[in-house]
Amino acid sequence: MRNITRVLGLNALCAILLAMTASAQVFTYQGFLRQNNLPVNGTISMTFRLYTAPTGGTLLGTVGPVNVSVSNGLFSQELDFGNVWSGDARWLEIQIGAQTLSPRVRINPAPYAITASNALGLQGRPVAAASPATGQTLKWNGTAWAPADDLRDTLWQASGSTIFYTAGRVGVGTNNPEVAFHVSAGTGTDAMIVQHTGTGRGMRVSASSDTAIWGITTSGFAGIDGRSFSTRGVYGRADANSGTTIGVEGVAQSPEGRGVQGLNFAGTGSAYGGLFATHSASGIAVYAVAERVSGTNYGIVARTNSPNGFGGLFQGRVMIESVSDASRPTLRLHQTDTGYSRIEFTNANSGRRWHIAGLIGNALADDRLNFWNVQTGDIICLTGDGKVGVRTFFPQVELDVNGTARVRVLEILGADLAEKFPLSEPVEPGMVVEIDPEKPGYLRRARGAYNKRVAGVVAGANGLSTGIVLGNTEESATHAPIAVSGRVWVYADATRRGIEPGDLLTTSNRPGYAMAVASPRRAHGAILGKAMTRLEKGKTGMVLVLINLH
Repeated sequence: MRNITRVLGLNALCAILLAMTASAQVFTYQGFLRQNNLPVNGTISMTFRLYTAPTGGTLLGTVGPVNVSVSNGLFSQELDFGNVWSGDARWLEIQIGAQTLSPRVRINPAPYAITASNALGLQGRPVAAASPATGQTLKWNGTAWAPADDLRDTLWQASGSTIFYTAGRVGVGTNNPEVAFHVSAGTGTDAMIVQHTGTGRGMRVSASSDTAIWGITTSGFAGIDGRSFSTRGVYGRADANSGTTIGVEGVAQSPEGRGVQGLNFAGTGSAYGGLFATHSASGIAVYAVAERVSGTNYGIVARTNSPNGFGGLFQGRVMIESVSDASRPTLRLHQTDTGYSRIEFTNANSGRRWHIAGLIGNALADDRLNFWNVQTGDIICLTGDGKVGVRTFFPQVELDVNGTARVRVLEILGADLAEKFPLSEPVEPGMVVEIDPEKPGYLRRARGAYNKRVAGVVAGANGLSTGIVLGNTEESATHAPIAVSGRVWVYADATRRGIEPGDLLTTSNRPGYAMAVASPRRAHGAILGKAMTRLEKGKTGMVLVLINLH
């Protein structure tokens, strides 16, 4: 009651109509609601609670809150508190919005509301007046319930000590037998027990064309559970000497099911969960095939729960046949965590072993393929970004050897021999550098013509890469490679003298630039090398030089 802030009074008109059966105890409650002594109109939120006493007591049920239509004070609501009507007194408590009304209303059944449905019949049908004879039961004859023989058709027949039945199907525990002999039992009981204490078989089942024994379970332990305390629990055998015969076949249709499961609970010894053998020279002891031609399925899954165990052991050669490509490899090793996948190589000298280990890291540069020895550790390391390390786990370049490398012939694609030096000022590839007289061990741009401190040219200009780099240590990562031999492009100044191939080059007055030697006497000790390309007089630019410091 959103607009009602105070409930001043309640006049309740109860016309209780009870229609109670074994499954439904619903009644309709009608009332009259006033506020400020005026009838209420509108949709009101109401909650109904049923108690065993006028005050306190036990709460038997609640209906609501429900929106109830009130017109001129009158409202009607159907209530169902469940099977709570035992004949004892009941009181109804009503809540209007947030206001609980008092006192509670006593609920009484209307006259004749609860009666026996049919006092003179059975299931609403008449019963014959005839008295039954000994052994007879009531049976429906189409008109009335009348006494009749229990086995009036004499379905069971006796022959000496043998009793038999040939009239049709027999059901035990079911009134709708599906086959000649149908036994049905409830939960926790055995449907049938066959006990044979002498020699022979406990039960023999034969079929001329179809299945001899068919075991089905919908939720239990097993379709067929065969146990033996001496030899075989289940023995399957196919005696035909031709055709595709099957001794034991297991089929499961559940996504998590197992067609055949073999278990061995022995805690010691060479116990087998399953043993398959063939005596044919070209036979197959185990043939596993995943029939679906799509999806990620498996012909065989073998697993061990022991951390030191093996999922499979092959005592003999192993052959794998497949059609593979980059996305479907013939052999895949999958590590179940983020560590290395490993292949181990051992022999009778068990003190030493090899591993080939592969790691998928967080980035391409973190990927590793390592060749590892138990005594020497990682020997060769390949990274995902194309680096190879020999005796180093973190190769810094394409081939990083932590030791001595020996080759018969070494072909280098680069054009010069360079060495890394620290610099006391910024330089660019192609600039001529000199020994810094103010900072021992450092180089800087060459200054002045015929400078005897000339040290070389910064390598890498015009895209001509360095062939060999000396002094490439960890602390030299920010140092510049200075070409001291081989071919390199150099900045040249030909404003006063043109440069021709074969000219000797020395330093110029333009810092970092070379020029052609005009005075051999002054150039002694300041020669940079010989020009291999031409630069016209009056220009500055780049010249290919054959470095030869002297």
